[in-house]
Parts: sequence; C-alpha cells; structure tokens
Amino acid sequence: MVQAVCVLQFKAPDTKSAPLLVACFLSQEDDINKTTDLQENGSKYLPAYILPGQVIIFKKFPLNSHEKIDNAAFESELSKKLPRNNAGTQHDVRSMLEKIWKDVLGIHAAHEDDDFFDLGATSLHIAHLTVKIRQTLGKFISLQNLYNNSRFGKTVQFIESVKDGEATKKIAVIERLKTDSCVTGDILPSDGSTSTATGTEEAHIFLTGATGFLGSYFLKHLSSTVAIESRIICLIRSRNDLSANARLREAFRKYGLWDGKVEEHISVVDGDLATHHFGLADE
Repeated sequence: MVQAVCVLQFKAPDTKSAPLLVACFLSQEDDINKTTDLQENGSKYLPAYILPGQVIIFKKFPLNSHEKIDNAAFESELSKKLPRNNAGTQHDVRSMLEKIWKDVLGIHAAHEDDDFFDLGATSLHIAHLTVKIRQTLGKFISLQNLYNNSRFGKTVQFIESVKDGEATKKIAVIERLKTDSCVTGDILPSDGSTSTATGTEEAHIFLTGATGFLGSYFLKHLSSTVAIESRIICLIRSRNDLSANARLREAFRKYGLWDGKVEEHISVVDGDLATHHFGLADE
C-alpha cells in the first residue's frame, strides 16, 4: 500500500548526465515489480517527457527535527538507491545502449553498423527505445532523432552529443507546437465555402511532404480511411538516384509502414514545391 508520493528532478552528484525525473513513494512492501508496473501504467497516460525515469521505494522518508523532509539526507539516500549510471564516457553509453537494444529487440549483441530496422524493429520498438534511453541514460531523444540515427554506432554518437538541459528545450518546443496547432474557426477558403468529408464519398486529395516522418504516417492513415474511388495525389521530388515513387516506398519502409496495399489510393507526381506550378506542366 502506497502511503505517500513525491516527484522531483534529481541530478546525481559527480555525473555529467542530465537531471532525471524521479518518483519516490513510501511503502512497507519492498516489491521491485511494483516500480515496473507503475512505469508501464504511467506510459499509457503520460507523454514520454514527463514520465519519471526512475521509481524508487522508500520504507521511511528521512525527517528533520520539525518532522519535515530532511532534504540533504533525502538526496543522499536517493543517490544510493538510484542505479549507478556513469553516462559521462562513451564506453558506458555504448554498453548501456547495447543492453537496451538487447532488451527491446531480444538480440544477443549489437554491433557498430547494425541497423535497428534491419533487426526487425517497428515504430513501437522505437517508442520503447526512447523511453529506455531516458530512463537509463537521462537523455531525452526524439523519435525523429532515432529514425535519423538508426545504426548502433550513430545512435551512440548522437546520445553523446545531447547536452544537459536538452529535455527542457524539447518540452518548450512541444508546448509551442501544441499552441500553434490550435487553428481558429474563422479560417475559410477565399470564396467562403465549406464542405465536410464523410469518408464515404469519392475525393481527390493533394498532399505534399509525404516522405517525411509526420507526412508518411498521415498518408498511411489517410489511405486507409478514404473511399475506394478516391485518389491521393502526392507531390514528391525525385532525386538522381531515386524516382518519386521509389522515394515514397523508401520512406514507408524506413518507418515500418509498408504493406503493399498503400499504393491502391495513391498517385505520385514528380514535382518540386519550391518551383513555379510545383514544376508541373500548365495542363
């Protein structure tokens, strides 16, 4: 039975790792499984950036003569209870990250050039990996950062490059994006007309940015919800080595979204958003 709870930001002394969000609770039941259950349940309801990295059980909180928490004694005891984490050297980061890969993917070893996706990872594995990295190394790494650094050696280098305080900056960005996403109701087409899509009517949808992280997921969702007769026109710029169609397939495979059926509603147009008429002919 939990008798009291406190959550605090804690930075262990003599370490270079970022401050860690720690949840401490008072209980006479010294059950380590309880901490795992709390973290797993919390991950269902809380965003990753406010989920405690560690959950610590106390049988008794240290108190001062005024029956209040003795901060110095509390931090000293907390430091002893937290797992040892010397994240300041590349060797430690590498060994701890390898353990995370083993736990998440069920593999025996991780090598420098191993790619997370080649080993069978999905977007759910990536989400699990970000939580494990934050809990173990005290580093806040975004999903996009991991997609861009999916090889083991690259992930180690990127984690090493993340400075203390990076989590705070990320949270500020997330909050700003949430504010920016609130669109006012007075934004209408220039002719003042409005329409409501029902999902059962034939429609033609023009989409850009389909090869990016957000665009790929949006296109995947859109292609599974539109009517059978509908078409989604995707503007994608080809590269010297890849056609527009090949770039879309590459992006979907990269994010673990490809199932062979996604092209049923999609027509890819080779063009450039930055050029006149998107680089398309006038007709």
